[in-house]
Amino acid sequence: AFGCDLFSVGQGDCRQDSVVTFNPLKDPRTTPFRTGARTQVGGNVSGGTERVGFFLSGETDREAGVYRTNANNRDNLRANLRAFLTDELDVNVSTGVIGNQIQLPGNDNTFLGYISNGLAGFPRIDDPGAVNGDGYDPLGPASIDFYQNDQQVRRFVGSAQANWRPLSWLRVTGVAGADQINRLDTQFLPPGRIDLDQETVEGYRTANRLQFATYTAQGTATATFNLRPRLTSTTTASFQYQQDVADGVFGTGFRVVGGTASLGGTVSRYDIDETFVDNRLFGGILQQQFGYADRLFVTLGVRGDQNSAFGQNTGTVYYPTAQLSWVASEESWFPRLGTDQIRFRASYGQVGLRPGNVDALTFFNPVAARVRGADVAAVTIAGVGDPDLRPEITTEFEGGVDVEMFNRRATFQLTGYTKTSRDALIPRILAPSIGVVRQRLENVGSIRNQGIEALLTTRLLERRNLGFEVTINGSYNTNEIVSLADTTPILVTANGSQRHVEGYPTGAYWGRRILSSSLGANGIVDYNSIQYSDTAEFLGYSQPRGFLSVTPTLSLFRVARISALFDYRGGFR
Repeated sequence: AFGCDLFSVGQGDCRQDSVVTFNPLKDPRTTPFRTGARTQVGGNVSGGTERVGFFLSGETDREAGVYRTNANNRDNLRANLRAFLTDELDVNVSTGVIGNQIQLPGNDNTFLGYISNGLAGFPRIDDPGAVNGDGYDPLGPASIDFYQNDQQVRRFVGSAQANWRPLSWLRVTGVAGADQINRLDTQFLPPGRIDLDQETVEGYRTANRLQFATYTAQGTATATFNLRPRLTSTTTASFQYQQDVADGVFGTGFRVVGGTASLGGTVSRYDIDETFVDNRLFGGILQQQFGYADRLFVTLGVRGDQNSAFGQNTGTVYYPTAQLSWVASEESWFPRLGTDQIRFRASYGQVGLRPGNVDALTFFNPVAARVRGADVAAVTIAGVGDPDLRPEITTEFEGGVDVEMFNRRATFQLTGYTKTSRDALIPRILAPSIGVVRQRLENVGSIRNQGIEALLTTRLLERRNLGFEVTINGSYNTNEIVSLADTTPILVTANGSQRHVEGYPTGAYWGRRILSSSLGANGIVDYNSIQYSDTAEFLGYSQPRGFLSVTPTLSLFRVARISALFDYRGGFR
């Protein structure tokens, strides 16, 4: 029977008597591919005087992808200016404008994608009734090519920095910047081109306009003193402000009037939405460093943050830090052992991971409800926040050694660390009987990571016109949920295949283990011939634990570099 796959065989619905194939990629009439091409042109100019300098550059890039419905056009303009206003004050201004227009093909699990329809297709010689008769199911390139999925981006990036040196021991730096993105995402399917369902027959248009902006400001003052001939002091005070804004308007309409290609040409089933997000961060840093004889350095510091994403009951959060660095090889009594330099280091510090912008808020979603045959305004619960929501704080202890050997032809770094995250931010699934949202973010426990990292770089060959070096980088990490506020496992996926369980890795895989399998009555493995364990068991890490990479690099005549990358990841399922 035609279309008799293994699933149907296992169900006893049919029996395979032959195998027929058809590869549409080998037929120019049915392949969605084309030969890609790219053109890139650019130029720059720089100049100025001893007091003022400038740099201007421009670039245009035109690229046609391997799909007929895939293209990327990009234009980039950049300008930098630096001016020494006085001997103590200089200013740097940098601006950039980027324009990008991308035409994207349909992909993944969609009826408007080439690959998904190709994988589901049948040999056309046995399927003369197919929609397009070209081996795809249900749609082929002749129909999919009418689907338009475009994105236009206009981006401006600008920053200004002032450096002021009022005294020989004091340096003040101020930086302000803005990153603004205007994006338009559109989708369009003309009417009457695809007879798949009512939406495709009518045609539709979607236009989503989004604006993203990041504004930053930072001021830093650094004071450096010589307390004694071999003892230095460096004090740093800094503040930081950052605002992230996202604003979007979304519109969709159906039943497109022939000859039009905008939302104004749609006449039914309008869907309009709008979003706005504003996150603000205020932070301050105070740091003190002492250095002795350019070989021993001790640093102490603290950072304080306030963030609009914190719960209303959470105030300023402080993160302390401490660092110690000792260049032991600078000591006259330290044995050289064929090394150029040996540096020991240790550090302690805390960092924070903030929750999402609205994770701490309880808010509603406006909807239309039908009451007595008329639409009325109503709301549903969109988020159940936690007013005590705090950032996830990670405390890390780290120690290591850096070694340079053989006239700096080989360097080696070894680092060991342990990280403990308390107040871990984990999405928690709520009971449906509560009648609110499916999940909310909570501070529910602590997580520990322990590991080791190593890096070795060697220049094995160094000649005038020939060089060869190898870099080896490896690490190993273990992850464990130390505690949960409630020892009941937290489901990451609705079916429980990934879970947070106390005493096990985060997001680990769980499931009924396959104990045995055999061929069924139809000669294939079916559901009845597999034996499973009675309950779900721990199956393994969902993230790699071990990493290893090897990068050899060959340099030829100082004009060419040839490199390769060998990468390994293991210890996960």
